[in-house]
Amino acid sequence: MKNQRGFTLVEILIALSIAAVLTVSLAGVLRGAVTTWRALRAQARMDQRARVVIDRMGRDLRNAVTVPGNPFQGEPDRLSFCTVRARYGETSPEGTSLRVVLVTWRWDGANRAIVQEESDLVPWEGRDPVVRTNVTAGQVGFDYLRDGRGPPRVRVSLTFREGPREESYSADFPLSGRVAA
Repeated sequence: MKNQRGFTLVEILIALSIAAVLTVSLAGVLRGAVTTWRALRAQARMDQRARVVIDRMGRDLRNAVTVPGNPFQGEPDRLSFCTVRARYGETSPEGTSLRVVLVTWRWDGANRAIVQEESDLVPWEGRDPVVRTNVTAGQVGFDYLRDGRGPPRVRVSLTFREGPREESYSADFPLSGRVAA
């Protein structure tokens, strides 16, 4: 009987206890890693949506022009102005590669979305009269700043919600005051 090999019941119980402790510890670490990964993924989605909206608004506001009969109009949840756009691979009937469009950015509270609408001031065949873009958000606001230290500016404030997370973004854009011919 002394030459038999194997584990005693006590050794097996100790080994199972150690394995259980390691498994529970590993599960806790993995749960924490998955929670962190989900939070970072949500943050990245909010950052990406904010970047898209701020980049598009910035492009529109940097190219804003004053057009007689279409003044710059700003409200806390709506912004409307004229801007210059390139015609990618297209030429207008007048032979130019630039076009002036009326752009409206507004907050659609019912759908919780930032809506961009644009239409050509001079309609021409083959183009849709209104183009819309929606970006889901938590809130948007526009502030109009005139402090005497440079050109007037528009401050865009965005809030995005992703589950329990909420993140706010803002950017200031100077208005050029250029007049379109």
